[in-house]
Amino acid sequence: MFHWLTKLSYEDKAYVLLLLLVSGILAGSYRNLTTNLKPLLWFTLLHLVVELLADYLHFAFTPSIENVFLYHLLTPLDYTLLGLVFYRTFARPDLKRAVGWSVAGYWAIAFFFTLYNEPLDQVNTLAFMTESLFVTFWCFTFFRSLLTKSDGYIPEKDPTFWIIVAVLFYFMGNFFIYGSLNFFIESDVKLASRIYYAGYAFYYLLYGTIGVTCLLNFPVRTHE
Repeated sequence: MFHWLTKLSYEDKAYVLLLLLVSGILAGSYRNLTTNLKPLLWFTLLHLVVELLADYLHFAFTPSIENVFLYHLLTPLDYTLLGLVFYRTFARPDLKRAVGWSVAGYWAIAFFFTLYNEPLDQVNTLAFMTESLFVTFWCFTFFRSLLTKSDGYIPEKDPTFWIIVAVLFYFMGNFFIYGSLNFFIESDVKLASRIYYAGYAFYYLLYGTIGVTCLLNFPVRTHE
C-alpha cells in the first residue's frame, strides 16, 4: 500500500521525516508554546499532508497524476497560518489589523494569479513570490518592533526571534528559486529539478530551527 514511499528521493525522504519529527515535537510541547507559536503545529502538519499527497499522486500511479494544483491551495493556507503567527506576535492593534487585511488580500491575489496567469497545471510562482514579499515585510516589521523592547530584552533568548529569522531565510531563499522555476521547467527540465531540490536546504533550515527551538527551554516567552 505504501510502496510508493520507496520511490522518493533521499531529499524527499529526509524532508518527510523532518516534518514528521517536528510535528511530533510541536504536538508534544504544544501546551508550553506561547500563543503566537501554536499555529506552527498546524503549519507543519499542513506541509506534511500536502507533501505526502503530492508524492502519492506522483509516485503511486502510472502515469503520474499532476500534483501542482495542491500548491495552489497550499500557498494561501500557508500564508494564513503565518499571518496568525504575526498577528499574535504583534502588540500594536494597527499591525494586527494590517496582518488580517493582508491575509484577505492575499487570498484574492492568489486566486487572481491562478485564474489569469498561472493555471492549476503550472507552478504558482507569482503567488509564492507575493507571499514571500508579504512575509519578508512582516519579518522586518517584527525586527523593528524589537527596538522598542525594554532594556532587559535579549533577542537570542527569545524563541520567536529565532523562528522569525528562519522564516525570513526560508522565504528569501526560495523567492529566487520558485521565481525562476516555470522558466527552467520550459527550457531545461533537469536544471529545473536541480534548482528545485536546492530549495530543500531552506526547508531543512526552517523546520530544523522550529524543532530545536521548541525543544530548548528559552527564558523569554513574552509574545502573546
